Amino acid sequence: MDKQTLKETVKRFPLSPGVYVMKNAGGQVIYVGKAILLRDRVSSYFGSHKGLTAKTILLMEEVCDIDYFTVNNGQEALILELNLIKLHHPHYNIALKDGHTYPYIKVDIKTPYPRFWATRNHIEDGGLYFGPFSSAFSVRQTLNLIKDIFPFRSCRKDLKPHKNNRPCLEYHIKRCSGPCMGVVSQADYMESIKKSIAFLQGKHNAVIKDLQIKMNQASQNMQYEKAAFIRDQIAAVKDVAEGQKISAKSKEDQDVLASYIEKDTAAVQAFFVRSGALTGREAFILQGVEGESEEKVLEEFIKLFYSATSNVPALITVYQQPTDYELLQEWLKGKRGTSVAVKKPKIGPKMELAASAYKNAKDAVERYNIKHMLSHDDRASQGLVQIQETLGMNKLPKRVECYDISNTQGTLTVASMSVFIDGKPKISDYRRFRIRRGDTPDDFASIKEVIARRLSRLGDEDFADYPDLILIDGGKGQLSSAQEAFNEAGIDDIFLASIAKEQEEIFIRGRLRSICLPQDSVGLLILRHIRDEAHRFAISYHRDLRAKKSTASALDNVPEIGPVRRRALIKYFGSVNKVRQANVEELTQVSGINLRVARLIKEFL
Repeated sequence: MDKQTLKETVKRFPLSPGVYVMKNAGGQVIYVGKAILLRDRVSSYFGSHKGLTAKTILLMEEVCDIDYFTVNNGQEALILELNLIKLHHPHYNIALKDGHTYPYIKVDIKTPYPRFWATRNHIEDGGLYFGPFSSAFSVRQTLNLIKDIFPFRSCRKDLKPHKNNRPCLEYHIKRCSGPCMGVVSQADYMESIKKSIAFLQGKHNAVIKDLQIKMNQASQNMQYEKAAFIRDQIAAVKDVAEGQKISAKSKEDQDVLASYIEKDTAAVQAFFVRSGALTGREAFILQGVEGESEEKVLEEFIKLFYSATSNVPALITVYQQPTDYELLQEWLKGKRGTSVAVKKPKIGPKMELAASAYKNAKDAVERYNIKHMLSHDDRASQGLVQIQETLGMNKLPKRVECYDISNTQGTLTVASMSVFIDGKPKISDYRRFRIRRGDTPDDFASIKEVIARRLSRLGDEDFADYPDLILIDGGKGQLSSAQEAFNEAGIDDIFLASIAKEQEEIFIRGRLRSICLPQDSVGLLILRHIRDEAHRFAISYHRDLRAKKSTASALDNVPEIGPVRRRALIKYFGSVNKVRQANVEELTQVSGINLRVARLIKEFL
């Protein structure tokens, strides 16, 4: 059908809610949209190109036919639109990248001995689904965590418990409770599965409270081995809950969403908050977003994501207010069974959390673009050539090492080294250093120390490969300090440069003016990526040291508390402050802490 005939046909569309379906010359569905007034909405596509996005112009060049379906209201239009998109996967609709194969965690609680497993098929079969997750790696991490705390069976066979059944490796390494051998009763196994489900739902306090009751009962019944096992479960849940806490944030259950677009790639960062704890976080990449607004992308994500999950909270906090958010609220209410609010906060902790989600969405797009770029060897090689030519190097920078310093007001100063080979990270070669020169805040002296230590070990087994380029995270000052280390070591055959954070300026020794690679160049992406990797590695190391220091500071002063008992106390209670608050009886529940030692702890803390 030619465009003029199609335009005349659209003029006869009804002025009622509905869904329109655009097809190409081969009859393939290439776009599905909803409308409150079908005729007005579809007619807008045939106006001036001035108001249309580049993607829409391409769509209209390909459209040869348009069908429509009328419905009673906007909510029915939204549901029908979603179903048709799932059916046809139209090329021009915004979509989760490979969204139809995103993984879930499933458990079938109707079976006598349920298990958790990963699946990419979400069907209405009575099973419980958690997700979708952004990757199979996220699913494996979550399943491993549950298995460590609440061991469950992995085997798919129909269980017929018998004491003569041979235990598998999972049982021996305490990742299965052994229902096949009758070691655990069916009731106790189901109780553990229910706690796992509550844990996945973020109900940590309820799980801990219930476990404490069970532990006390086991102790009173002199089932000390069982009590000790439950004690370890409590400590593990507390560890997770402590690590997921969001300081000064709302205690409401909520999902926090933010979108970010860069050219033809978008990401939506989702934070899942339950009882004030960040129980999960996923970054989803979307395609078909060129020319769209972040608000529109967020609306489409909400439809795609919540149509594929049964876990809808009463509050969805957003960084951008989605288009048609009132219609979304009505649709989500139908899924949840009670009211759902989609709100964009203006101030306060919720706004801070939404802003954090936006920053994470931006980072996700950058990581995706870099990963996509580095997956093509020719692009990475092109980037290395750009670096070589721009910096004036006499050879290709096949091995690049980058160094960064991290401290808190000069204390616990650490350094990190990230390594890229042929434009790609080689994590096994990453290194981290404790700065030895003391705790006075001096990044320049710290850079000089770490570079001197690196150069002194050229040719050692741990540092066998010579770098072609040593990159410093910083400006002229940091570069000069590194140069001093080079001069004292008598090294002049390794290229040295630094990269500043603000304008991505690159400084090289012997040159006064900075150099700038084009912002969209592959070479700058590689340098920025290795710099960010060094920064991330330094920050994570510094965070670990701070945690160890805060843990050790008080307990180190208690007589008879060595590393083993200290670790046991922190694992059980979660923090030194919790140890301080515990009474003598609670302290004796910890492995290795008898009554006398418990009284010593109370006396000194």
